[in-house]
Amino acid sequence: MFKIVTVSEVQKKIGQMAKNVRYNEILVTSRGKGSMLILPYFEGCDDFVSEYRENYEMSVNRENLKRKYRESMKSGKGTLVI
Repeated sequence: MFKIVTVSEVQKKIGQMAKNVRYNEILVTSRGKGSMLILPYFEGCDDFVSEYRENYEMSVNRENLKRKYRESMKSGKGTLVI
């Protein structure tokens, strides 16, 4: 379960949070909206972080990607032969 804290709390209590993050993920809020997630680090987690970032980017750009896909489908089949 996430522990939810404000940006101000992070600034004041970062040392304590660094110790406790191994027990609970921390969701940082700004003006009542989630803005970042603090997770524990472990050796080799880079692949998981990269996958998360990719999913994040796709989620943020979902509507734009859908619009581009629709435009591409409307344009019909291309003439490029490989």
